[in-house]
Amino acid sequence: MRRRYAELYRAAHRAVEACKVKPGESVVIYTDTGKNPATAEAFQAAAVAFGADSVLINVLSRPMFAAPPKAAVKAMVGTDMVFDLASDSWLFSDACGDVLRSGARMLQVLVSDDGIIKRPPDVKVMRRVRAATAILKDCREFRVTSDLGTDCAFRRGDRPVFPQAGYVDEPGDWDSLGLGMINFSPPETEADGVVVFNGPMDCSPDHLFVLEQPFRVEFKRGRIVKVDTPHAQARLFDAWLKKWNDPNIYVVAHVGFGLDHRAKVCDNDIGAWESFCGGVIVALGANISPIGGGQNRCDGHMDAELHGANLDIDGRRILEKGKFIVPELM
Repeated sequence: MRRRYAELYRAAHRAVEACKVKPGESVVIYTDTGKNPATAEAFQAAAVAFGADSVLINVLSRPMFAAPPKAAVKAMVGTDMVFDLASDSWLFSDACGDVLRSGARMLQVLVSDDGIIKRPPDVKVMRRVRAATAILKDCREFRVTSDLGTDCAFRRGDRPVFPQAGYVDEPGDWDSLGLGMINFSPPETEADGVVVFNGPMDCSPDHLFVLEQPFRVEFKRGRIVKVDTPHAQARLFDAWLKKWNDPNIYVVAHVGFGLDHRAKVCDNDIGAWESFCGGVIVALGANISPIGGGQNRCDGHMDAELHGANLDIDGRRILEKGKFIVPELM
């Protein structure tokens, strides 16, 4: 069934245009059996409309972080553009690095159909992401505080920032449709302090929820060393960490903030949660990727967002209680 094909095609057309797909370029649409077939059809039709030489690859759905089949990876390496419509992310796999290093630009389309339709590439978000990139470009310390008790410093080291505005237009670029945010991966020992989680949490692949009550964790030398468990959701998080039996799951993966005015927490969509304008992102676990320079290999990954927090970049206040106070981000 071609569910919502017209709306999906309109959004896909905007994405293909933003990615500067040109006549004669080679384009691979990679999808699997866990995805709505109309989504893949919409992206292929949009690529064809721009004159691209398009190939559609459809495989059985695979677990999170599992690389695509070798034949699919071979098809993607060296192509001009990849639209990655897999139903689970393989960003932190070696295969993703192989494709990007070959010069292919890749747009992940992991968000729901609603996310694709509601948050295609947007000029205002692009402009805000560029401004955030300039602010973070040479920063040394990313310090988060809140009235709830958060006070944690994340140090940048020599890692690059990775801005995301939902499009790619340069060889080797990677981005994810429906996202508007900026992050960096601190060196694996460079986080110290207290974080009080109080917003959405995505403990992949098991749990996706918005916290009903906050809870506290303590970071020391880049990793969580203590989790307070005053309620059921905090205990669920603690059990999720322990289930991996891997100390790397406790290591900070990336930190950043959301920049998309269209994103809403009530969408029950992790892409919207991370992009929520003024939310501070704190993630744990896997972060091996050429786009962020992370070195923490792990089978699990967690993304969380703090609402109502303050953010200081090298002592300059950027966010005040969840609201941007610098003109270029307001």
